[in-house]
Amino acid sequence: MAKETILFSNGREMGAIREGNTVPLPSQRYERYCQAEREIRRQHQWKKNTDSRGSLGFPEGFLTQMGYPQLEDQAPVPRVGGMALLGGILYYTLQVGGVGGLYTKDPAAPEKQEGVIVHRQGMLTRGLSWNGASFAVTVEDGPWRHLGFLTLPRGELTVVTEGDTVEEGPSWSRDLQRVWFSSAGCGRDAAGASTGLGPAAICRLDANTMELAEVYCSPEHRCLSPREGADGSLYFLRRPLREEKESHPIRDAVLAPGKVAKAVGGWLDLFTQRYAGETLRSGGDAKAKQKSQEELVIEGNLINVRRTLEENQSRGEKHPGLIPHSWELVRLAPGGKEPESIKKGILAYTFLPGGGLVLSNGRHILSLSPDGREELLAEQPMVTMLETGW
Repeated sequence: MAKETILFSNGREMGAIREGNTVPLPSQRYERYCQAEREIRRQHQWKKNTDSRGSLGFPEGFLTQMGYPQLEDQAPVPRVGGMALLGGILYYTLQVGGVGGLYTKDPAAPEKQEGVIVHRQGMLTRGLSWNGASFAVTVEDGPWRHLGFLTLPRGELTVVTEGDTVEEGPSWSRDLQRVWFSSAGCGRDAAGASTGLGPAAICRLDANTMELAEVYCSPEHRCLSPREGADGSLYFLRRPLREEKESHPIRDAVLAPGKVAKAVGGWLDLFTQRYAGETLRSGGDAKAKQKSQEELVIEGNLINVRRTLEENQSRGEKHPGLIPHSWELVRLAPGGKEPESIKKGILAYTFLPGGGLVLSNGRHILSLSPDGREELLAEQPMVTMLETGW
């Protein structure tokens, strides 16, 4: 069992594995936000019927009309964008209610008062990779994401890339002179309309010259979350590009409102099943509930988790997960042209300081030793972020 502190998150909740024990790390910032919103609702309850919008941002009564009355008064869902463990202290970014920030927390004493480094409206950042002076982060700009630096101690944010691109997973090199990240560009047709994102390539930014270079690209894959290993090898996650069905503009325009309503309803149903253990659909539609439990949207991909689990079990895996085998962790050796597969069915990973890897397969958190021995660390579903000490 790994002795290092391992941080994990599913994008909403955080936790840590310390000496074999799993402990939750609730965000005090989010708890205070919810308390403040409940107090505001209580104070203004008398004018509830005249408010124009509910707390989730939908018009008052919209969710009731859609068949989800229980969520009219729910607080916005938090989003953990990044985590880092520096000197035993957890740094994390959180966005809720249109406000984002960078906060600190002691994993050994979660009840202690959290620190606030920066907290402001519209701060939308993901990823945290430390070089001793600043964090490399991804900054959201509408549908696009760009590489930036968040400098301590005052939390100054500088964006260094631009364009119609989605850049994610920044990570400093071992010598702290370069930043690895993934980048996918938006395709355009002759009329300038978007045709969707292309393959995500692994790129490198020289922190001294600000020169960008593409390191590896596969036309059939999305290559994500690059990290440099101790021997100079480059590890990253490789997933197939999602196949898009043929689009018909008129048909899509007619069906769009129904698709939006269905997507909103399905997401809310999955959320309440995750936290309340029951469906929100009127009449308790058992078939709809079963289907929504079997199909989950994981990082923008619709996955039938039941079928995937059965496929992984049939392969005789020691700890079968919920992620397809086509999602794999790979390693590109220094000077190599094609990466080798390290482990299939992987959703997130990080390095152990003493050697080896920590992996999430959507169902478990596992350790993988350099000699290939696999060990179960915790049962935690849908962990999309893993970090160890720096």
